[in-house]
Amino acid sequence: MAETLKLKQVFTDMLRQVAEEVTEFVEIPDNDGGKEMAIRSKAEALARFVWKQALGYEETNDAGDKVKHEPDKWAVSLLFDRLEGKVTAIPVQGRAGMTISERVSEQGKKALNKLADA
Repeated sequence: MAETLKLKQVFTDMLRQVAEEVTEFVEIPDNDGGKEMAIRSKAEALARFVWKQALGYEETNDAGDKVKHEPDKWAVSLLFDRLEGKVTAIPVQGRAGMTISERVSEQGKKALNKLADA
């Protein structure tokens, strides 16, 4: 189990490194009303993609018709969880087969035992 967590950490570290790489150049408005070139990392491009999916957008297809894309629930949920600071679950060694209610019960027992010892 510890080896699996180590591999996941290595993978996560590599994802973070790749995320910082330059992925594209984009034109953005400058303060003078013109446009300037900016470098966008993969992480920024991904974040903008998620925001676009969460807010919904319109695009023009090959036939020239406007197609409206409604906001995607997965993107809204992801942004809400990230912005509100929701903690993602990390597997704990020795608890792999336990349900959430079993873990809550275990924590409750520990807390009650601490009170009884005090």
